[in-house]
Amino acid sequence: MRTKTYVAALVGLATLLMLAALPAAAHLTGAVWTTAADGAKINANLYDQKCPPTEGDPCRVPPLVPFLNGGPSFSSPSRWVPNGDYYFQVTDPAGKVLLSTDSIECRRFRVEEIEVTPGVFRKVTTYPLASNPAPHITCEDKGYIEYVMTTIALCPFEDTPNNGGVYKLWITNVNDYNLSDPHAKFGFIPSCSKTDNFKVKKQASVWGKKVDDEGGPVEGVHIILYSVVKVKGQQTLVQIDETCTDGNGEFSFSNLSAGNYAVDEDLDLSNCVDCGCTDYSGWERVSPPGPIYFNITRGDLGRKGAAGQPIYVGEFVNNPPPGGIFAALSGRKFLDEDGHGCWDPEESTLADWQICLEMKDGNGTWIPALDGDGNPVPCQITDPIEGVYNFGNLPVPMTYRISETLKSGWLQTGPNTDPDEVTLYPPLSADPCGSISVDPPDADVTVTASSGRYVANLSDTAYPLVEVGGLNFGNKLAELCVEKRDACTNALLPGFEFTLYDCACETPVTEDGLETAINPIVTGGDDDCWTNLLAGDYCVKETAAPGWISVGPAQQCVSLDAGGTATVTFYNWAPCMGLTPGYWKNWRNHYTEAQFETLLEGTIAATIAEADLIFEHWDASPGDEMTILKAFLLADQLTLNLTQLPGMPNPSEGSLVPECSLDYYGTPIVLSEVIEAALCCVAPDGCSREDLLKIKNWLAAFAEARMSTCPCIP
Repeated sequence: MRTKTYVAALVGLATLLMLAALPAAAHLTGAVWTTAADGAKINANLYDQKCPPTEGDPCRVPPLVPFLNGGPSFSSPSRWVPNGDYYFQVTDPAGKVLLSTDSIECRRFRVEEIEVTPGVFRKVTTYPLASNPAPHITCEDKGYIEYVMTTIALCPFEDTPNNGGVYKLWITNVNDYNLSDPHAKFGFIPSCSKTDNFKVKKQASVWGKKVDDEGGPVEGVHIILYSVVKVKGQQTLVQIDETCTDGNGEFSFSNLSAGNYAVDEDLDLSNCVDCGCTDYSGWERVSPPGPIYFNITRGDLGRKGAAGQPIYVGEFVNNPPPGGIFAALSGRKFLDEDGHGCWDPEESTLADWQICLEMKDGNGTWIPALDGDGNPVPCQITDPIEGVYNFGNLPVPMTYRISETLKSGWLQTGPNTDPDEVTLYPPLSADPCGSISVDPPDADVTVTASSGRYVANLSDTAYPLVEVGGLNFGNKLAELCVEKRDACTNALLPGFEFTLYDCACETPVTEDGLETAINPIVTGGDDDCWTNLLAGDYCVKETAAPGWISVGPAQQCVSLDAGGTATVTFYNWAPCMGLTPGYWKNWRNHYTEAQFETLLEGTIAATIAEADLIFEHWDASPGDEMTILKAFLLADQLTLNLTQLPGMPNPSEGSLVPECSLDYYGTPIVLSEVIEAALCCVAPDGCSREDLLKIKNWLAAFAEARMSTCPCIP
């Protein structure tokens, strides 16, 4: 060991001397590119905007946004930079002004080579890394099929002072980053960096307003931004962005290059897909009669400060519907994993659940709800993203009832499932969740719940719109747990596999109530339970384990109630049928050399020769207890391995598992613990003679045991 230490030290010293002879930083080979989010190479490196869209898919193209890429659809690993960790930054083209605004550690990525098919290697970009405190947006280069190439957004970075709108992208190896080097550009040494220039079109921002007929702001209106283009000579509106008006009734759009545009309001949300705006069906347009058209000229883009001073494009004016007061009721459907009836942000939402709305007529009878135009309000299906529903354009004053359509096999947990009514809003101590929100907060609204349904009473108020949110519905699925215990000690046993079947114990259950794949359970893991099961009858089967005998049935049927929990327990017993050193000394009578080498794996004998040497004097005279201990230890280890290899010859029916237990003259002993103690004795530090004799006798007890029937079962 000392010789190896000296050699390692000499090699380390030689390596240090070689490194000292090298220059401080080597010239960086390879290349770097900017591309669009999808990896497409952009003509003249001219991009539409600096940052990915903030609404919708940030990876969509258009718009063209600069992303860091290893090269558009390259096939040769040598074209990307060498493997390692790198930083990137954005500056002006001369490298005099640092434009990247976040920490350098946010801009750290890794280049590494992977084997995509046998013998074929490709370099990929790994990002984000665990060390990135605030990672940039990433997308995928669509030019690759057999593996994923990540593209990294360069944003955030400031506008370039260059009049031509030119920027420079830099990358350098982390080891070459040096803020103190006099030639470095913000830590990036030019000779040790790769760069790529790109341009971003100068852009402008616009804003407008949405008001009612008295000039009051209207919040939550869906506003759509269009690009005005000609298609076959016809003026056509192509949607490019959307937003909702804020509390001041204002809307805005940014990152607009020179061109023709239009904005329009979408009162009934007919063009809304998860836009999060409010339904204003029934409101009447006053002005303008259609979209607001506007142009952004190069002069608008060139004005100093244009990006910080949005251009006003106009306002939309609307009349509220007759009566002037309309309401919206909304909430979400969620998987109530803890079963307490309240939605926690970490709990999953549920799509494709039906939520229905009723209203109380003049006779106090619940009837299907009608909207502000007198049309029936259809039941809603919770959306696939957030599990939400939203009923809008509801006339006020009115009392509404919201119910879910319960699916078979599920348990409803919220709202209050008791028949006794509780008041949830205005907030009282009876509301366990506090999730209900009312806007405006002083609107005259009362919300109660009973039997799993909400009742919202909306009185006539002075407000043009009342929004009641947080009317959430919680549901729970069942859980089935499995225990495996030793029939004698009642101790839990790890490592046993169980599979879930239908009630006939014939067909495996492949999906839970969320249509997620169900896998076998192995006891002793983080969770010995199948969760999210629909109510019904199931069958649990154990997979036989070598060395163990089932005590009781090897399969059990169980009936699960909706949202309930059940546990099935299986009992096993391990026969203690040892094989003596005398049996193993004559191993050639039963096994080939190849078989015996397999049995030796993990034992104290690394080779057949070592095993033969141990067994040669296994019956040594008293005074040579260490030789005897090793012989019994090796015998028990070989029998353990033989038990796990049912295909091996086993003429004497040996069977031992680590959990085998015996009563040794009033002292309970377990095989795994005895073997662990024996290994300490044969280690260099050894053990006392008293312990050695005791452990030798215990090992012998297991080697000579012939306990073939369970002593714990009458």
